[in-house]
Amino acid sequence: MSLTIDGLVYTIEGSRTLIGAWDSEVIDQGASDAAPAGSALLDLGGTGWQYHTFSAFNGLSGKGFLRAGVAKP
Repeated sequence: MSLTIDGLVYTIEGSRTLIGAWDSEVIDQGASDAAPAGSALLDLGGTGWQYHTFSAFNGLSGKGFLRAGVAKP
């Protein structure tokens, strides 16, 4: 999953292991300017910034990993 904002490409990838392929489906569960519940982060209302929540491996047991990347094309 990737998104281009202000000339930068943001990528979120998922994998079941740290040494395997980063090819698991990642789902963007939405954006909000409100701080995630229980996070102690600041609300971002009026700043132009947003929090995004991602998940992978829906319905599967066990652990997995997410990684984020930022690149300038």
